[in-house]
Amino acid sequence: MTTITREWLQKTIAEFENTRDDIPFGLDDDDAKILKVLKQVLAYPETLPCPVHLVPGLRLGKGCKTETLLIALQRRAEYCAGLEAMTPEERAEHDASIAALKAMLPQPESPVAMLCAALERMLKMHELVMDKTNTGASFYDAECIREMNMAPIQARQALMFAERHK
Repeated sequence: MTTITREWLQKTIAEFENTRDDIPFGLDDDDAKILKVLKQVLAYPETLPCPVHLVPGLRLGKGCKTETLLIALQRRAEYCAGLEAMTPEERAEHDASIAALKAMLPQPESPVAMLCAALERMLKMHELVMDKTNTGASFYDAECIREMNMAPIQARQALMFAERHK
């Protein structure tokens, strides 16, 4: 069996077009349809022109082979069909095994906790800078002075807000 490549398609289309041009009445209906389909297949991109995000969890970037997307969609359809075909007991067992697998994976720290730690560190850094720097002699820029004063106030407010809403 011949592997269909872009080069083969281009060659076959050229042959059909040459035949069409050589015949006074053009191609018959079947050959015209074949030529149209070959041109459509040739227009089909080998790689994705943009990123594709299919919810849930299927993300393919720009330049990914289109065939990869189609294979992923087929596998997802087969997986979903398999889930739908399960009995309630099989589905419960499947869900339990997924939950057990998730429990084995390390859980990331919450974003709020990470932000609070970053703000606390920034406040500590600010206090050290203010203690060790002669701000009256070192900072002449009004915008810099304003930011030096407002940033820790805003950080403290954010920390207090986060603590109240935990």
